[in-house]
Amino acid sequence: IPDITQIAASKIGSQKTFYRYVSPEQIISNDAKTVSGIDWSNGILTYQGNPVDFVGIKTALNDFLDWLKKFDDVIIVAQFGFGFDFIVMDRALCSCDLKDRFNSIGATFCDSINIIKDKHPGLGSYAQKSLAWHFCGETYDTHNATDDVAMLKKILKNAGISTSDFRRHSVDYTSIPNKC
Repeated sequence: IPDITQIAASKIGSQKTFYRYVSPEQIISNDAKTVSGIDWSNGILTYQGNPVDFVGIKTALNDFLDWLKKFDDVIIVAQFGFGFDFIVMDRALCSCDLKDRFNSIGATFCDSINIIKDKHPGLGSYAQKSLAWHFCGETYDTHNATDDVAMLKKILKNAGISTSDFRRHSVDYTSIPNKC
């Protein structure tokens, strides 16, 4: 399971956003560098060759949890979340001993792929890049967390996904596989 190098989030229906670059604890593979544009070398984190400000994973997660606490009825949404994002986040919460703090927020998880498949069956592809073109007529910088979040927000809006859809498809933290 890779280290988190970015955390990004946006509140649906508002302009409120959160993002942090995170210093990885393990070497970033060449494939991951190519896909994400993120590199870590000699204590410097870069995105597409440009240095970025970063924090350690525990600081980033604590900042994220502080941000989430500002909202009621938190549902964390990610495209293919149960296949990647939620598992990686769970591992980080466990390694930073922040599970209890996260649980106190009462957030639930929703994999947007399930909602989109339910509301729009039969699409050729449910990859976020394909959905961006299908629902928004746009391409974007995939695998950059801030861009992924902004585009997913647009996709969900244009696909007619409602708050009740999120609630119907959300599960609590105990449903995440690979618990520590």
